Amino acid sequence: MAGKPTLFGLTGSRAFIAGGYGGIGGGIARRLAEAGAAVAIAGRSGDKAATFATTLVGDGHVAHGFPMDAGNVADVQRAVDDAAGRLGGLDILVNCIGFNREQRIADVTEAMFDEMYRGNLRAAMFLAQAVARHQIEGRRGGSQVHLLSVRAKLGMRGYERSHPNTTIVLFEPDQRDPEMFLANTFSYSQRRAIAEHAYQQTRQMLRSRRSVLSAQFAQHGVFIDDAVLDDPRRTLVSRRAPRTRMAGALKRLECVLNDLEHAIAA
Repeated sequence: MAGKPTLFGLTGSRAFIAGGYGGIGGGIARRLAEAGAAVAIAGRSGDKAATFATTLVGDGHVAHGFPMDAGNVADVQRAVDDAAGRLGGLDILVNCIGFNREQRIADVTEAMFDEMYRGNLRAAMFLAQAVARHQIEGRRGGSQVHLLSVRAKLGMRGYERSHPNTTIVLFEPDQRDPEMFLANTFSYSQRRAIAEHAYQQTRQMLRSRRSVLSAQFAQHGVFIDDAVLDDPRRTLVSRRAPRTRMAGALKRLECVLNDLEHAIAA
């Protein structure tokens, strides 16, 4: 609702939320709307998408519902184009679509594999492509977020039980981290900054879990290099002066890309 405190402002932004009427998707759509974004709610059930959009409109937000079969590329493109036309463009994609069919590896059929591929990986690819076309056309940059279900964590626990000699270590970004989730990934310099930030955050996670992970890794003959982990000067991308022709060419290319980025922004 209007006046509710938010962590960030999105007034003037247009967001497409795939799977936007479910539990997670609905919560994300509402928070984006409360932050000022106009939202497009899309999913297999056009009635549910329209009903939730109507609820958001009743709360004073701008929202529209669109039916979309994520497994059908043409339908994905149609839904995205319809949403862009209704909202005047798209700046944000949040993909909450995904499903799983739990089967033993020996029992997985070709049809089941194709269904999983079509509804998860292929759907995400062409959804990202369809939205990116409008983000590029709008020349305002944009953000895309594809969610990983917590079911993956349950699956990992299952693997640990079925493979007792395997150690699975999961690192996840903090969902409250604005540098990871609110940066403009169309910007060359910001992609470098995101990569560096993710690298430093991973090092911090390793340091915070060092005692536990050291014991787990040692079981497999893997040891943490404390000198590397604790070196405050270590970065992902070295800033040393170029020493070879190739390094010099890459440095000049970086400068050209940065100049191009500034020219476009101007």
